[in-house]
Amino acid sequence: MAELTQAEVHEALTRLGDYVRLAQAPLVSHFPQLESVVQLDERAEKLRAILLEAIEALGPPRPTSFGSPESRAREALTMRYVEEMSIEDMAAELSVSRRQVYRDLGLAEKRLTQLLSSWACPTQQGPQTAAPGDTIGEELSLFSSRPAEVQLRRVLDDALSLVQPLANELGVKLKLVSPLDERIRVVGDLAFTRQVLVRALSLAVQATTAGEIAIGVEVQDERVVLHLGFSAPEPFAFAEGLETIRRITQSQGMACEALSQSPGKVDLTLTLCRRAPKRVLIVEDNPGAVELYRRYLPVEDWQVEATSDSRVAFELIKALKPHVVILDIMMPHVDGWTVLRDLKENPQTRKTPIVICSIANDPMLARALGAAASLSKPVSQAQLLVALHRCLGE
Repeated sequence: MAELTQAEVHEALTRLGDYVRLAQAPLVSHFPQLESVVQLDERAEKLRAILLEAIEALGPPRPTSFGSPESRAREALTMRYVEEMSIEDMAAELSVSRRQVYRDLGLAEKRLTQLLSSWACPTQQGPQTAAPGDTIGEELSLFSSRPAEVQLRRVLDDALSLVQPLANELGVKLKLVSPLDERIRVVGDLAFTRQVLVRALSLAVQATTAGEIAIGVEVQDERVVLHLGFSAPEPFAFAEGLETIRRITQSQGMACEALSQSPGKVDLTLTLCRRAPKRVLIVEDNPGAVELYRRYLPVEDWQVEATSDSRVAFELIKALKPHVVILDIMMPHVDGWTVLRDLKENPQTRKTPIVICSIANDPMLARALGAAASLSKPVSQAQLLVALHRCLGE
């Protein structure tokens, strides 16, 4: 099979918004699981998902600034091909020259090509690497999360009891070195939170070169940080397992990091939220826009729900009781202006703040019909977050 080229990657990126042309992109030939898909829209959707996941994988765990070298590739590709920003707009937003934007894009596409090559069907000389979404991604997408207040002491005790047999077998002591008030609660799905704690404890038990895991708890205003201190060799032999935990925690608004306190000493931290995220309902028929908004809204702060059918917006708002709604205008069946008017005329939904995000933006009409804010596409992350926080009086 021919080698995957940067030109093929670039061509596919330029077709992200055109499903017909994306489905026929030469890049498809490097992924056998895509070539076997007959329906063009389904093939395009799968390739788009691979590209977006690869772009996300180029950077470190969010949040991070554009100035961070690890994030420049991801942000450059997102702005140019997902948000469809012009070179001039990117230069203005980032306060850099047009030449620097082109340079960043070139380097980013090179890195993306290297990553996709490792995911694609291998040549005869190379080892096969599974494409993204085959294991962890698929499981996470199928898991229905139900965030709620969880008593940390209870879920930690459950996790410790599950890992204790493994610790006994390996001769490792699990020691709680700081008191844990039973009143401390965190926000998250109970099963997910327990699973993260079990995975982290098991990883530490199997990785340590000493006979003890010191478990500490640091309570902050909006976070609880769980510290697992132990001895382990460098480089860490458990990097693969750590990456699995990171992916799981990121999907639920948590965080996992392994820090070297001193040579041979590791502090594995799990950061959990103490406050519930705000719920936002996206009424948008463009799946690309929904994906973009999801990436803009940190899962630790926002619980995102979405529908592509404007006809069900009223019922969803009554059922979900979102803190704010993001509404498109140009949609089939019922346009956004009609939805906005009807929601504001109904006593059950009139108090819900609505942010208009559309290429058919008309701020004066939006305000007259009751919208809390009105943004023109393409919308940047900063614009969207500012609008949402203002709607909530933050």
